[in-house]
Amino acid sequence: MRIEFEQGVPSKADLADLLAQWRAVTIPAKMKYAWMLAVRVRWSTYAAATRDLEQPFQDLNHDEVADLLDKGHAPARRCEAAQLDDVRAYDQAMVQMLQLWDDEEPLTIDHLHAAHRTMMDLRFDNGIENDDWPLGAFKTKPTAAGAAYTMAECAHPAVVPALMDEIVCRANVRVAAMLRSPGQFDPSWAIAALHYELIAIQPYADGNHRIAIWLDNWMCMAAGYPPLVIHENRYDEYLRALSAMKSFALPDDPQVDLPTVRQMAISAIDIQPLRDFYALRLAESLAFSTAIAGGHAVALIDGGHAAELEHDLGGPP
Repeated sequence: MRIEFEQGVPSKADLADLLAQWRAVTIPAKMKYAWMLAVRVRWSTYAAATRDLEQPFQDLNHDEVADLLDKGHAPARRCEAAQLDDVRAYDQAMVQMLQLWDDEEPLTIDHLHAAHRTMMDLRFDNGIENDDWPLGAFKTKPTAAGAAYTMAECAHPAVVPALMDEIVCRANVRVAAMLRSPGQFDPSWAIAALHYELIAIQPYADGNHRIAIWLDNWMCMAAGYPPLVIHENRYDEYLRALSAMKSFALPDDPQVDLPTVRQMAISAIDIQPLRDFYALRLAESLAFSTAIAGGHAVALIDGGHAAELEHDLGGPP
């Protein structure tokens, strides 16, 4: 299945139409587990691609991830234990997100810390964690984002808690607005802004991209959209979207007031490339989930994955 848009990228109106179609259907009970397994597999496979920005982790294929999550079967071929641990950890974080969505709770800093610890904990079994690399807590030392996504210095640890409080509050307000007026607020803009704000600040010593992707899915589900089902082959496209945005450097001075920091960020970036990336991914997810609710096994817009989705659904309907 392939969807065409007049401008090549879904507009707010296009997404509103797809949302209406999604809300008009109900996923049959027999399909719910298969649908969520498909989401979990794609989330885990894509999130794992952020494990190393220079050498993306893509060694486990779709079927291997599905067997690991659905049946607990490790691949027959030899794989690094760290790879399997990463997939399990990402899946556990997805479960935490689903519980948060099911409880209809607003997002809090504690939820972010819990997800961070879940996704990163298995990587620190060898005792690497220390005061410089805390788990489930904000960074304690200054950091700078790498050249791979063309950003410079990140927020000083002293201002991170206040900045993150603002980001979480703003995210909850935007979710509430989307729930009050479905289709009136551009969800892809909200997701892109939330994602970029966190990446620019780099609140954690490690795992910021994974937390940002976790937040993307939280916002989708909290606002009444299906979770994103981004295939790992979209990872380079994601990096290009980040690179296409104007970069800026947050001041490495804890004395700089927050309004100044906000104004610097707002005036120096162009969110459109990332907005367009998420608009396409959200359109895919809406079409994907609506089709499954209708009892159809379909491929994602990018094509070439029909066999994978048939695997997710246990065969053709």
